[in-house]
Amino acid sequence: MDRMPVVSAAGPPYAVGRAIGRHRQHRIAARVEAMRERRHSVGIDDATAYRSAQPYLTLTQGLLPDLVVELAGIADGAGVPFLELFRLNCPGARLPAESPWLRRRQAQRTPGGGCTSMVSRGPDGVVLGHTEDFAPEWRDDLYVLRMQTGQTRLCALNYAQTLAGCAAAVNGAGLVQVIDSLHDRRHPLGISAHFLARGVLAYDDIDGAVDFLRYTRPRDGGFNHLLIQGTRIVNVEAGPAGFAVDEVDADTYAHTNHYLNVRSQARPEPAANSLTRRSRALTLLRPAMTEHDMYGALADRDGYPDSICRDRTIGAFLADTRHGVVRIAWGQPVPDGATFHRYHVP
Repeated sequence: MDRMPVVSAAGPPYAVGRAIGRHRQHRIAARVEAMRERRHSVGIDDATAYRSAQPYLTLTQGLLPDLVVELAGIADGAGVPFLELFRLNCPGARLPAESPWLRRRQAQRTPGGGCTSMVSRGPDGVVLGHTEDFAPEWRDDLYVLRMQTGQTRLCALNYAQTLAGCAAAVNGAGLVQVIDSLHDRRHPLGISAHFLARGVLAYDDIDGAVDFLRYTRPRDGGFNHLLIQGTRIVNVEAGPAGFAVDEVDADTYAHTNHYLNVRSQARPEPAANSLTRRSRALTLLRPAMTEHDMYGALADRDGYPDSICRDRTIGAFLADTRHGVVRIAWGQPVPDGATFHRYHVP
C-alpha cells in the first residue's frame, strides 16, 4: 500500500524548519508559485502583497517568535521567499489581497468540503478518527512529520506548506489534536489559526493548550481544535466569531466544519454538507469502539457525495490513547484499515 513520505527532524526551531523545507521543497515551491500566479492574474504585485502581510507578521513575531523562526527555516530550506510562505500560513494576510479573484470564483466553487472528526471513549481510553478532506490535487502535499525541538516532540499528518498541527498530530505527552476548518471567511488582524494549531502542540496537557488558545489573541481565521488525552475529550472552537470550550461528558462526539457552541450572531451559517456529515457520524459512533470499528466509520460512504469518505478525502488519521500510537492513511480509507500505517512520536 502507498505510504506517505516521512520527514524526521530534530534541533532548534530554525534547524527543524530548514530540514522540513529541504525535504518538501518541490511541493512548497509549487504552492508558492501557484499563489503568486493567481495574485498576478488579478494585478496584485509582490510589493503590495507583502505590505498587506506585514501587520500580521509583526503581531505574530511579538507573540509567537519561535514559530516564526521555525517557518523561516522552512522557507529557507525550500528556497522560497519567507513572506510568501507566511502568507500561505496566514489567511488574513493572503485573502484580502486576492479578494477580486475569490469573488470571481464564488460561482464556480465546489460545494463545501471539509473534514470529519469522531471520538469514542471506553473505560481505558479514547479512539479518535479524522478524515482529511481537501481538493484531490493536494494529496501529494501530505506527509508524515516526526520532529523534536526543545521539549516538544510530535508526530503529525501535515501539508508541505503549513506549520505542523494544521491537520492532525500527537505530541510526546500524548496530547492529540485534530483540526476542522470552521469556514469562517472573515479575517481581522490577528494570529493565524495555523500558528495557534502549532502552538497547542507545545503543551503537556489539555488545560495548558486551552489556555493558550483562549489568551493568544486577537485571532485570524477559524479552526476547531478537538483535543484528547487519556480518557479526556475537549473541543475548542476558536475564531473571529468567538471562543467556546466544550468539556465532553458523553462517550461519543463528532465535529465537522461549523460552529456548534459559539453562539455569536456573527458566526456563519453551517453548510448543508457539514451538517449531513456530522449527523451521519453520530449515528455510526458508540462507546468503546475498537480501532477496526473506527476504520469502518472513516470509510463510510452513506449519503455520497456528502459522505464522511468521498472523492475529496485525501488522508485519514486514527489515534488510540490506550496504545500511544497513531495510524495514518494516504488517500481514502477502506473499512478493513488496510491503507493505514502505524507511526509514533520520536
